[in-house]
Amino acid sequence: MFQFEKPDYFLLYNDKNALWNLQNIYDQIDLHDKYVFNTAFMLLSGFNGKMPQTQNDNFPYSLVEQKYKEATDKGKKFYYVLECLPEATSYHYDCRGQKLVEHIKKIMDKCNLEPHQIIHLSGAHDENPSPYQHCLGITQFGTGLEFIDSFADKVPQHHFVSLSNYPRRHRVLATVQMWDRQLEKYGYITLNMDPSGGWNSDAMPDRYRYRLPAYIDVAATGDGIFKLRNSETATAFINVVLETSIEYGVCDRSWHPNFFTEKSIKPFAWGHVPMFITTAHHVRKIRRYGYDLFDDLIDHSYDEELDPYKRITMVVDQLQGICMTMSLEKIQKFKIDNMDRFIRNRRIASMQCMTYPHETIPNLEVTKNQKITADNLNYCINHYQP
Repeated sequence: MFQFEKPDYFLLYNDKNALWNLQNIYDQIDLHDKYVFNTAFMLLSGFNGKMPQTQNDNFPYSLVEQKYKEATDKGKKFYYVLECLPEATSYHYDCRGQKLVEHIKKIMDKCNLEPHQIIHLSGAHDENPSPYQHCLGITQFGTGLEFIDSFADKVPQHHFVSLSNYPRRHRVLATVQMWDRQLEKYGYITLNMDPSGGWNSDAMPDRYRYRLPAYIDVAATGDGIFKLRNSETATAFINVVLETSIEYGVCDRSWHPNFFTEKSIKPFAWGHVPMFITTAHHVRKIRRYGYDLFDDLIDHSYDEELDPYKRITMVVDQLQGICMTMSLEKIQKFKIDNMDRFIRNRRIASMQCMTYPHETIPNLEVTKNQKITADNLNYCINHYQP
């Protein structure tokens, strides 16, 4: 466990690199008469990302109480921040029955905190209203590793790539639709799924089990999840982004609010045209950051469809239309003629992404993602009126 303390804040985290990221965020916030105690949600008993855990309750209640008293004695306002930036933890929707609100109530009861002193900092969009403050953080929207040994100016050699390293139900359903339409003739489709059964196997028809697991080379692990790993991906024209989130009721191990992860940054970093299979209004929110979504080529009206199953079909319809109507020569010409648009998207993405300290990446002082997160958190701390 790693910790870092300054006169105005205390950080407790299980990952040293993430602690560095949080320091960059908190150092931008005006805390002149405030004190913030920040812990990672990984410290909560029985709560660890998208998977249930059965660990003992090791949450530092007494330390929170101690810092609360010290801050009060100094005349400072105390805030407790439950930091869930790598995920989209939600008050409104639980994941596999993990009730975030129950954990927060327990912290409030044991540490004598009021709802307005609690800030839930996560990657979940559209979380208000809730009994406590919710702060949107977008630091998971790209790690910086996406830019290692990758370029945006590759001339495409096939129509698309669809990458799925974890068989969430919406990914399985989309993959089946692509295979049903024989779109593998136009690109590369991956799905890391056990052919003998397991999670969401009921959504995979028997006729396709011989294709599983579907890899371009091998399954992505570690940093390979974020990096551009092969020429087949590098030379794709379209990137079918199968994000983590999908609406409640579709997949029991997915987050349900809008959530930007490294998957959404990859098409911009790698010079692809993006299509997104995820929650409604994901595209609408990504537009706010200035990306070119190639509306002259792709009809993103699927983003307004509220039925997730219809939305998946609408995206695959768009993909099929491009594959059937645009030859390889046409997509190559489009990329070459519009290269400046792809280069601009990569530039926006590189400015936006947070960068962990890494031996192959120069450390950035403050990234745009960190600045946006800090601005949101600063508003919660200094402008919220309970």
